[in-house]
Amino acid sequence: MARKNALRGGMVLVCAALSLSCDVPEFDSQSEVNGLRILGLSSSAQIVAPGQPLTLDALWVDSRPDANDHVIAAWFPGCLNPEFTSFEACVYELNNLTVEPGESWPAAFSPIAGTRLETEVDPTVLEGRDDFGIQGFFFAACRGDRFEYAPTRHAAVPIVCRDAAGNTVHQPDFRLGIRTVTALPVKEEIPSANPVITGFQVDGAFYEAHCLGDACMGFQKVDCESHACPQIRAGDCNEDEAKGSKKCDGGRFHVLVDEQSVNIDWLQGDDEGLQTAEVFARYFVTVGRVEPDFDLLHEREPVGQSAKWDRESQSVLTAAGQVFVWAVVYDSLGAVSWAGIGVETF
Repeated sequence: MARKNALRGGMVLVCAALSLSCDVPEFDSQSEVNGLRILGLSSSAQIVAPGQPLTLDALWVDSRPDANDHVIAAWFPGCLNPEFTSFEACVYELNNLTVEPGESWPAAFSPIAGTRLETEVDPTVLEGRDDFGIQGFFFAACRGDRFEYAPTRHAAVPIVCRDAAGNTVHQPDFRLGIRTVTALPVKEEIPSANPVITGFQVDGAFYEAHCLGDACMGFQKVDCESHACPQIRAGDCNEDEAKGSKKCDGGRFHVLVDEQSVNIDWLQGDDEGLQTAEVFARYFVTVGRVEPDFDLLHEREPVGQSAKWDRESQSVLTAAGQVFVWAVVYDSLGAVSWAGIGVETF
C-alpha cells in the first residue's frame, strides 16, 4: 500500500505539468500539425531508483519543409523534489537559481542540446524522504538561434528563445514541455517500460509504421515509393445531436500495440487487486483533422484476465491527398511511445 500511495503523490507534479504544459508557451490541442509542435516526451522508465540510468526522448514535428535545418532543441535538468511536489514551486526554484560569474546558465539548469538525453536519476533523490522522490526535466524546441536563461517574478519557466538578431521568439515557433519520473525506496525493480507499437490497421489491413521513435522527428514527407501507403477514403463528420457526439464516414484506421507490453498500473488501490494500465492514443496529422483524435485502446482490468482491446473505436482522416499521421501511445502509468505512417486519402 505504501508503494501505491507514494506513486499517487508522485503523480501530482506530473498531472500539474501536463495540464499546464507548461505556462507560456502552451501545447495546442488540435490534431492538425500547423507549424512547430511537441507531440510527446518519454523516459525509459517511469518508476526509478536513485542513480538509475535514464534515457529521455522528445518528439517534435514541424509542418514546414525547412524544419530540420531551422529548429533547435534541448533538454534542461529541472527540479528535484519541489515543495509539495508542486509545478508552481518547481518554477519558483528555477527562477531563483544562481548564475556563476562568467556563466550564462545556472549549473543545475543548463541546456543539453538534442532530442535525446542520456542521464541518470539523481543519487540524492530519496535523501531525507520516507516515501518517494520526484525529478523533472524540461524540453524546448524553437525556430531560433539560441536559448537563454531569463528569470522572472512571474510563474513562467525561465527559458527564452532568441533569433540571430537577438529578438525573442514566441509561440507558435517556441514550444516547451516537462517530463517527470518518480523514485521509490524499493529494492525490486518495478516494470514501467514504454508501449511497443507494432504498426497500423487501415480499413482492416495491417501496415508497418513508416517511422518509429526518433525517426518520426522534424518534417515528415509522405514517401509512397519507399513505403507502402494505405489508400483510404477521406471522412466527413457531422454532429449526432441525439447521441451528443460526431458521426463520421470514410476509411478507418488505428494504431496497434503489442498486448504483452502493457504495464501493471501500480496506482490502483489494494482493494482492487493488481490491474493492468489503461492505454490511450492521440493522433496528429499534417493536413486536415483526425476524428476522433483521442482513443482508449485498452481498458484497466485485473492482471491475468484476457485483454480487453477496443477494436471498434477507430478514427478517420478528413482531408484528401497525401498526409502523414503520428500516433502517440501512452498509458495511465506515464509510459509513452510514438510512430507514424504516410496515407493517401481520396
